[in-house]
Amino acid sequence: MMTLRTLILFLIVVPLLSAQEMFDSTPLGGMIGISFGRIPETELTTGTGTFESRWGSIHASIPVHRTLPWGNGTFQQFTLTGSLIKNTTNFTLLSGERVISSGWLGGSWTSIGSSKNLYLLSASVGYSGETDPGGTKTLRFRFLGFGTMPLSNPLVMIYGASYSALFGKDLLMPLLGIQWKINEEWSSSLLLPAAFSIRYRAGSSIAFRLSISAAGDRVQTANRGDFPGAAGSLQWRTTGLRSVLRTNISLSDIFGLTVDLGAVSKRNLSLLSGTVVIRKEQLEPSRYISLGLQYHFDLDENSGRSLE
Repeated sequence: MMTLRTLILFLIVVPLLSAQEMFDSTPLGGMIGISFGRIPETELTTGTGTFESRWGSIHASIPVHRTLPWGNGTFQQFTLTGSLIKNTTNFTLLSGERVISSGWLGGSWTSIGSSKNLYLLSASVGYSGETDPGGTKTLRFRFLGFGTMPLSNPLVMIYGASYSALFGKDLLMPLLGIQWKINEEWSSSLLLPAAFSIRYRAGSSIAFRLSISAAGDRVQTANRGDFPGAAGSLQWRTTGLRSVLRTNISLSDIFGLTVDLGAVSKRNLSLLSGTVVIRKEQLEPSRYISLGLQYHFDLDENSGRSLE
């Protein structure tokens, strides 16, 4: 049963937050996953066009070194990470369907000390741009580093920094937050300016997470006569908020399923030629759904699948 303090947290804190989710449970083994999603056709607030997007991705994390067992009170894991994403977008302000691809390759280091403090460093380099002839691709970088420090049972402080385009353009941001393990079933975390989530573990095979986050990114696209006089390569940036209810279902010891039911608020969309904004629009709110399947491997019986 939901406790009173959980209900207060849910009704008061959740509606007031506008942070972007930056971290999730940290896998202590390997994982390969696929996911698919779609944002249905959404009108511009001016009524002069529509925007629709659908995507598919494959992602993996492969441990290359791990220090076990837990008996000595410490754990370390070095992991190679990678992903490939294909996003097909129909945007009536641009001629023709645009297919955006991106790929990331990097690594991460996870450490849990004898005091149960968690430390994570993750960095990756990648590309993003159109796959069609005439499309341009840009080099991208991402970084996330954070640590935890117990404050008092059951509160844990989170601190760190990140570099990403989650707010529409590449930014280096300090991170500061708190994690609250309410009881064995309920937990929550707040990481400013990036993340809020509340989790409920309904049993050994199913868990739910509600999060509120930013819905921003930047991509390159070709100017195929859409804006005469502008550069041949355009950049579009999106900023907004999203709320997601994720259901994690354990199908077996090695297979897991995720179902995301989300809503995206009104989003600002800017088209830039170089550093000059040549068009600014706003998209109406929309709903979306995403499905994912994961295969977990190289699990140690003492480490478990994840920290969550």
